[in-house]
Amino acid sequence: MPTEIALNGVSFLEKCYIHWKTKTYGQKIEHVALILAVAIYMNKKIYQEELNSASACLSSIVGAEEDIDNIMEYIKMKLNSYQDDNEIWLADRQEAFNLIKEDENLYACMSDVFNSDGNMDESEKLFEETLKRLL
Repeated sequence: MPTEIALNGVSFLEKCYIHWKTKTYGQKIEHVALILAVAIYMNKKIYQEELNSASACLSSIVGAEEDIDNIMEYIKMKLNSYQDDNEIWLADRQEAFNLIKEDENLYACMSDVFNSDGNMDESEKLFEETLKRLL
């Protein structure tokens, strides 16, 4: 038989704080997922090493394996959309530039993905050089 519990009331300010923290965390995960997807697709090819690197980056941010798996599935959905429509990738690439300009710490995961397959190709180098000029 289930155990019924009573929930204590939460003040308006506590509700606002909880909402803000949840929304902020969700936006951070969305931004990291976008940056990882853009990094993986930068050379228009998808390598397992890059997916592994993205997963490792997420584990340092999220921690829970189930959450990492869900975010990786979301990233794969984004990669599929890039293959279907290059305009989506171009828009996300521009958004990645903007996000990194706002928070340079987001570039660390992207750089890890770029270097995960053993060499950086021309498109990855060009992106990195452009980003360094902007920062």
